[in-house]
Amino acid sequence: MDSVPPIFVESVCVLLNHKSRQASGKIDSMWGQVSLFTLQKIYTLRIFVDETEEKLYAVARAPVSNRMVPFDSVDLKFITNFHISTPKNLGVLDSFTSSGPPQKQDFLCAMTRKIANNHMDLVPPIFVESVSLLSNHKSLQASGKIDFMWGQASLFTLQKIYTLRVFVDETEEKLYAVARAPISNRMVPLHSVDLKFITNFHISTHNNLGVLSEKWKEITFNELQRLIHFIRPTTETRLPVRHDKGCCNKLNLEHSGQITRNLLSFPLPVDTVDLLIREQEFLPVAEEFFQNSGPLYSITIWCGNFALNQSTVDALIENFVPVDGGNFALYGNTRFTKEQLERLILKCEMSVKKVRLRIHPKCSTWSFDFDKYYSKRKAEKNRITSARNGALLKVRMRSCTDGHVVLQWGVISRK
Repeated sequence: MDSVPPIFVESVCVLLNHKSRQASGKIDSMWGQVSLFTLQKIYTLRIFVDETEEKLYAVARAPVSNRMVPFDSVDLKFITNFHISTPKNLGVLDSFTSSGPPQKQDFLCAMTRKIANNHMDLVPPIFVESVSLLSNHKSLQASGKIDFMWGQASLFTLQKIYTLRVFVDETEEKLYAVARAPISNRMVPLHSVDLKFITNFHISTHNNLGVLSEKWKEITFNELQRLIHFIRPTTETRLPVRHDKGCCNKLNLEHSGQITRNLLSFPLPVDTVDLLIREQEFLPVAEEFFQNSGPLYSITIWCGNFALNQSTVDALIENFVPVDGGNFALYGNTRFTKEQLERLILKCEMSVKKVRLRIHPKCSTWSFDFDKYYSKRKAEKNRITSARNGALLKVRMRSCTDGHVVLQWGVISRK
């Protein structure tokens, strides 16, 4: 969704009514932010008729706050509708006459014709569908509340969108795939779905698959590659507003068989990784995967009784992209140096995103210098809450009994 140019979002918002603009503002990603910003610039053309003097007076009125501003102080493209009336009392008319001189009838007629031609239903449904395919599921539901054809097309598209679910059978070394609807979780055979409506994938291993329903289909690695070819990597566009577990491209592997090794050596456009490394012989394969991976919004690694190489830790810090709801968690014996700790914490702090870290410092005591970067600190039991002057977020750190440290960024309450 963030690949849509802001100028286009603005153009769409100008065609919406006020209720639909507010609904559009609830859409995740840049779309919602631009919608709210555009809403603040939109006005109604209010025309009052002075019957006594036979004059017309115009003013621009904000739809939400009802604030009135001089007509000539507003960009005319943001005047989206008009109201023409005679005043019920002279006091109202006095406020209009003080806002500006009378307007010529020809000019106001031209303006009302221009406004009347603006309509959301002029947008082709096929375009709404294309925009919807770039949205996450929550945003699509918000888009469905928009009046006009746009909302109808968004809901219709949502019913056609699916996630590619792939199960890895370690015992038989086979892959099985199905299409899953994001809202209802209903599963359907792959051949019954238009591949352009598969917007993301989840690949995971299972101890015992049991008997799969006939909806599941065995696929080869080549078929998996072809299916994923239709899915646009989330990292090719602007950063998402938040990490959405239902819309991410996720790799969740818990075993270390040959088929899992093949998957890690496969060029998959993942943005979310949940990996359990049970055997040390599997470690080089996993480390090579992380060294070559692209941007990651959520990282969870369980290393058992062994540790990742420091170069791999550096690569993970480099590839981690903080977004709201993002996660960086390393369990096991992997230790962070003071320099790595500082680099990761500052990366999250400067991103101004609500992320969560769970890491194990190399030193036996907490070595990050909070006083160097944070002007406000509050200690309570086993946790420390810190914030920089003027910062929008605070960070809360707590120590775990196993030596791990959890840091979480959240909104500063204003009381």
